[in-house]
Amino acid sequence: MKSSEYRSNIRNIVRKAIIRKFPGLKPLHVKELATEISVAIHARFYGADVDNVASPLWRDDSKYADVFKDRQATKTAQEILNEP
Repeated sequence: MKSSEYRSNIRNIVRKAIIRKFPGLKPLHVKELATEISVAIHARFYGADVDNVASPLWRDDSKYADVFKDRQATKTAQEILNEP
């Protein structure tokens, strides 16, 4: 996944959540807020290793197999979403 796609996916998730929770906001404000949040998330988690699973951004690296050979997810996406 390219970093622009990653940021775009985050932006769309954030935008839809804002629209769903705050339907009265102006579209321009929603767009600006979603973009700002997506840039911040992307910048802070770029290349992150979460629950011992490498970021999708690094999986195409030729050294990935050696560095992350024993790493497996410990939770499903649904379990993470259901956490308080």
